[in-house]
Amino acid sequence: MGNREKAPDPRRLAQALKARAAQNRSRITQVLGTAGLPVPESTLLNEDAGGRTRQTEEEQAMQRYLLRAGDVDERGERARALATHLKQCAPAILRRFGPRPLWRATAHPWLRDPADFQPPRGRPERQLGALLRHLLAEYDVPAFLDSVFVRPEADERLVELFARIGTGESMPKAVAAGLLSTPLTRRMCHLYLQTPPGWDAVRAVRRAQALAYEATVTRANAIARSRLGHRLREDEPFWQTVIQWFVDRPALGDGQLDPVLDYLEEMRARDPAYELTGRPLPAVLRAMHAWIAELHGERRGPDADIPSSGYPDATWSERTPTGLIMWSMRELRSMADIHTEGKTQRHCVYAYASKARAGVISLWSMGALHPDGRVVPLTVEVDHRAQAVVQVRGVDNRLPTGAELAAVKAWAARVGIGSVSEGG
Repeated sequence: MGNREKAPDPRRLAQALKARAAQNRSRITQVLGTAGLPVPESTLLNEDAGGRTRQTEEEQAMQRYLLRAGDVDERGERARALATHLKQCAPAILRRFGPRPLWRATAHPWLRDPADFQPPRGRPERQLGALLRHLLAEYDVPAFLDSVFVRPEADERLVELFARIGTGESMPKAVAAGLLSTPLTRRMCHLYLQTPPGWDAVRAVRRAQALAYEATVTRANAIARSRLGHRLREDEPFWQTVIQWFVDRPALGDGQLDPVLDYLEEMRARDPAYELTGRPLPAVLRAMHAWIAELHGERRGPDADIPSSGYPDATWSERTPTGLIMWSMRELRSMADIHTEGKTQRHCVYAYASKARAGVISLWSMGALHPDGRVVPLTVEVDHRAQAVVQVRGVDNRLPTGAELAAVKAWAARVGIGSVSEGG
């Protein structure tokens, strides 16, 4: 896996993490304190490798109304009034989610006065759901759609979808209006609205599509948790044929969905007319393995540094019934490192090198030293816009075990990454 940097001393690492957390929290406390709001558990400000803040247009707008900097429009005034009310009656919403859901809720006219809102008892998620339905809904809205108010990467058109369903508009009509950039049949629309809590709005689309193609629930969940569930794409009709192809070939294991998707993305990039329909599974797998072997051959282009994600490398231990497991997490900071990782792990992580170099994602080499001396390596992908771990893979693209996924979640929580994909 290339030349490894010396593992950091755990005590120094802990001190660095505490110092970074204190610096970030101090900045956020100053911003929100000026507005008279409690500090949320999730952060408003993101930092690049140089410690500079990088903000989306939405975050800049939110900060303007929080700081009362200059004039704010009617939307900003409504958001500020809502925040003031919640500070009194439901501060847990502000602490847990920060200003994002409030800001997004102001994108549409309110059906009821926020001053009349009284939060139910329970977790902040339940209180936020009640608030959104108080403001925007007269009819039932599935709980999974609450995620569009919270997730940084969520398309604001999905907020409009929530509002339209809440005022009684049919799902097919909302899709026809372009609120989802993918065609859905009436059955898919019905299955979409039946999605249980815990899914986000885009993964719910993939799950509904797979179920409409007669997938088992297990297979539909696997497809939704794959890379297809990260986003909707410009060439959606092609990817719907991919979903049908996956459903019709149960012999393809769930752990092989993402490698095949990586291969298909490469084929579509080389030839936009490439189609999957009618291609037998053995032929596709042979072509995929040949492509991976090509990646493991000569590197494409010279070596180059990868910009730091700003998240620290880490080592930590976990006591288990069989003894102590030592975990390590190291960011891959060069094209050569990424190439070596893919060759060692026998997967196609090198296909993501250009995204890592552009700062869109970061790639990590994770290791577990077990009490019996076994060293188990894993590769981790972090999506910076989503602030989430979106993929974890072992040798030959194997999915992580429950213990390995728990370790990834522990690291993510420690460094401030918001979520980890359950599908690995």
